[in-house]
Amino acid sequence: MLVASVRGSWFRCYERVEVGFGVGLIGIVGPNGAGKTSLVEMIHFGALAYSPRTTTEAQVVSFGQDVTRVEVAAQLATGPSRVEVGFRPGEPKRVVVDGVAERSAAGLLARFPVLALLRDYWPDVLRVIVCALIATVSTMTAVFALGYATSKFGVARPTMLWAGVLGNATALITQPLWALLADKIGRKPVFIGGVLGCAVLVFPYFMALTTGNTLAIFAAAMILSGIIYAAPNAIWPSFYAEMFEARVRYSGTAIGTQLGFLAAGFTPVISQSLVGEGPTGWIPVAIFVACCCVISAAAAATARETLTVDMADLGKRRS
Repeated sequence: MLVASVRGSWFRCYERVEVGFGVGLIGIVGPNGAGKTSLVEMIHFGALAYSPRTTTEAQVVSFGQDVTRVEVAAQLATGPSRVEVGFRPGEPKRVVVDGVAERSAAGLLARFPVLALLRDYWPDVLRVIVCALIATVSTMTAVFALGYATSKFGVARPTMLWAGVLGNATALITQPLWALLADKIGRKPVFIGGVLGCAVLVFPYFMALTTGNTLAIFAAAMILSGIIYAAPNAIWPSFYAEMFEARVRYSGTAIGTQLGFLAAGFTPVISQSLVGEGPTGWIPVAIFVACCCVISAAAAATARETLTVDMADLGKRRS
C-alpha cells in the first residue's frame, strides 16, 4: 500500500491541509510544533480509521470544532483506492471506500487485511522477522564460505560447490523427517533445536574449511546444512503461518519472512568486514552467525505452541 496523498480538515492543528507524496522515501521536516506528527497521525487515521496516538479520539478534532474529515488516496496491488473517514465525537465514524460506505471502521480492515495485520499482529510480524535471521546460515554457507575457503585455504571451487549440492541433497531426505517430528512434538522444539544446533555447528564447519580436506568439508556441509539447518528450514512455513489468523496469514508470513531474509542477505558483507587474518580469522564470522541463531531461537521461544491448537483457532488471541 503506497499513500499517494492525504487531505484533511479540522484535524488537530490543521484547519485545512492537502499533501501529495512522490515515489520513494519521504521525509517530513519542520520546526517543533509545525504539525509533523499530526500529519503522520492523519495518514494513519485516514488509512485505518483510528488514531495511533490516543484512545480518546475526540482529541484529534481541532479545538472548537465538532467534526474532522480525512481522505487518503493510495495505490494498492489491485489498483488505486481512496478512503474517506469522517468523525464526530460521540458518533460512529463514517467510512467510505472507493465511493462505497462501510457499516463500520471494522469493515475497512476487512477490505485491507494488511491494515489489520499491522494494527493487531505487529508483534507476530516482528517475531517472524527475527526468526527469519536463521537464513544467515544458508547465506553464509552459499556465498561467504565459498569465496573464503577458496581464497584463504586453497579449497577447490568444485569442492565447495559439491559441498552445497550434497548438503541440499541430504536435506531432501531429512526435511520430511523433521516435519513428521514436528507433527508429533510441535513446531517450536524442532525449530529452536535446529537453530541452536546451527549456532554450535557453525564453528566445526569453519574448522573443516581450514583443513582443506575434501571429505571433512563434505561431512561438515551435510551435517550443518543437510541435517541441522534442515530442521528449521523444513517447518518455518507452517511455524510462521500458524502465528496468524487466516485473514492475515499470507500477508503476515510474507512480510515477516521477506524483511527477515532481506536482513540476512547482508551476511556476506558483514562477514567480510568481520573476518580476520590467519587460520582463525573466521571466528568473528562464526560468532556473528551464532548470535543471529541465538536471537532467532529466542524470538521463536516467545511464539505460541500450536501442536494442540485447533486449526480454526490458529493465530487467535488467547483470553
